[in-house]
Amino acid sequence: MGLAEVISSVDPVLLEEFQFVDRVRGLFKATGVFVSYWEGYCLAQGHRGPFQRLIEKSAAPGAPAVPVISSEILEALRTLRDRGAPIVSKLRRLASRPGTAEEAELLEMSFAVLVGAERGREAVGRWVSDPVGCAQEASERIQIVMRRLEPLRQALRPGSPEAKPAAPEPPPPAAPAEAKAPEIAPPPPVVAPTPSFAPVGGASEGKPPVASSLATRSRTRNRSARAQTSRSPRRRRAGWTTSGQN
Repeated sequence: MGLAEVISSVDPVLLEEFQFVDRVRGLFKATGVFVSYWEGYCLAQGHRGPFQRLIEKSAAPGAPAVPVISSEILEALRTLRDRGAPIVSKLRRLASRPGTAEEAELLEMSFAVLVGAERGREAVGRWVSDPVGCAQEASERIQIVMRRLEPLRQALRPGSPEAKPAAPEPPPPAAPAEAKAPEIAPPPPVVAPTPSFAPVGGASEGKPPVASSLATRSRTRNRSARAQTSRSPRRRRAGWTTSGQN
């Protein structure tokens, strides 16, 4: 794709914005201060007028090589870093690691768009608040922004190699459910056999055979004893009578 085709496919307002951010970053670089894309983007939105005058003064003939940046802007940079750097650091962990310098620059540009726009800040706040639950959404959204910004980056850096953002990583497969061992039914309870007291061999109902036999023998002895007792008096009476007769 030629440069003209690249520029025609780029939003001219966004291209102009990043060109201005590049000039702002150049001012800080001349003073020995490195400013990232997201920092330059946010500073340019809040202090566009002062930066515009400083850029014009630096480009004038006889301007000093090192521009003088106001203390107000330096204080704004310090406050921006204190508040925004922790958020961008967490956002960086949600993005895929860039493989080339071009991809690294493209990633920084995407951070500028996400952090610098109000809609992007709302999404970023949600992602960093729940990095585990929003990891896939954040990674996919960052990759989408990077792909949309690649033509713009080529327009800013004519002749630079094309950056190819990595495709979002698919979510890990769900872990297979552990197979449950079949449940083994407990053995049936052991019940002690109930002794049987059924009559056997003529025993009376409801009594054990031994008890029935003992009862029978006892009754027999009782009848024999009564019989002997009843016979003994008759012999004595007979004897008495005989003796009386004699």
